[in-house]
Amino acid sequence: MESRLAKSHPNPAGIVAAYAVHNTRSEIWDALNTCDVYGNQALKIRANVRFNDHLAYGRWINTSSPLKIRITALSTFPGLDSSGRSMKPDGYEADELDYPITDIWVIKKDTDKGQPWCKVLQHITPNADLVVANIEDPDVQPNDFYYVVIRQKGQHMQTNEESETPRDVYTAFLGPVFIDQVE
Repeated sequence: MESRLAKSHPNPAGIVAAYAVHNTRSEIWDALNTCDVYGNQALKIRANVRFNDHLAYGRWINTSSPLKIRITALSTFPGLDSSGRSMKPDGYEADELDYPITDIWVIKKDTDKGQPWCKVLQHITPNADLVVANIEDPDVQPNDFYYVVIRQKGQHMQTNEESETPRDVYTAFLGPVFIDQVE
């Protein structure tokens, strides 16, 4: 099969990251069962999103108003993170990875339009390798839901049959988080 990426890189793929403190099989399994996970397309964007200081992807939470959302995102780059782990995925050259986080969106259910409509609660354009953002939603309501979308610029992939425009961004999707009760 011919690669969709230039320079014979492997085909773009996605990964699912699980939040497990000790990285043991049982903790990873527990994280998958409780939806403490996020999806990522191709590159290794690292992200941690907290809702009122709790990691809460894919489940119902009780919260207070305003809902405080803290986003930490670290882009893929040719080097080591603060814990000594490589931020360079296999198969990529160092000069193909030194791109910043360009956009972060917090998406929320649009209660004015009902289901399945969503709106952008906040859009940030940090243009940085490490981003820490604090967002508040004073209008949090029961049955609201939230997603966080993080985009990093990357190398150009070859065009495909459906589109002549090369794609040069990678995206991580975190969520959903559902609001059960608001105190």
